[in-house]
Amino acid sequence: MFEGEGEITEKALIRVSKLIEELSDDYQSLRVEIDELAHLVDICSDRLPKRFVSLVKEADNGTPASDSGMYLLKNRLKASLEVGKQYPTEKNNEHDQNTFELIPRFHLGEKDKARVYELCTDMRKIIFASEVFDEPHKVRLLNRIAAIEKEVHRELGKLDTVLAGVVDIGDALGKFGRKVEPLTKRMKEVADITRGGSKQYEQIPASEEPLGLPAPDEE
Repeated sequence: MFEGEGEITEKALIRVSKLIEELSDDYQSLRVEIDELAHLVDICSDRLPKRFVSLVKEADNGTPASDSGMYLLKNRLKASLEVGKQYPTEKNNEHDQNTFELIPRFHLGEKDKARVYELCTDMRKIIFASEVFDEPHKVRLLNRIAAIEKEVHRELGKLDTVLAGVVDIGDALGKFGRKVEPLTKRMKEVADITRGGSKQYEQIPASEEPLGLPAPDEE
């Protein structure tokens, strides 16, 4: 059984606090810890100070290799998290809430969730077995599918994440034609299911594009 989103978020927050208190002194270990922090921040960023989130992302893009640089980074992370907890910014919280309301969201029942997970598993198998995609393209599509699964797991998922997957896989149809139809058909069903769970989109008919792009001429 999947854990509830709230429970996962709480676990992530606890793990963030523990990691910050135990950051390593050597480069290799710290790099691994920053990787974990970056993943945890993706899960619970809305519950963390914005400055702290920015620092983690900055560190994820380039961990200092010198002892002095690592010492400064660790102290900045600790101070940012501690100060942010002590002095939360109400204006930022209000801005986040307004932004949340503007972003199209969807909610799925357990039956629809199970079907989307099944479709994502099928798409993943198709991508792994495909010979038309090079490795970078496979990685990009697999990451897109993982992002969709993450949003489906939420109580309210971001519809834009699903629609971005439609664009990526629709682009594959435009390049490779019928060879990737099994993939695009499943992506279309995922899009239809999630759009059906969005109040903001319930009055808008599902688009056939880009999954309806004509296949290119085959030589």
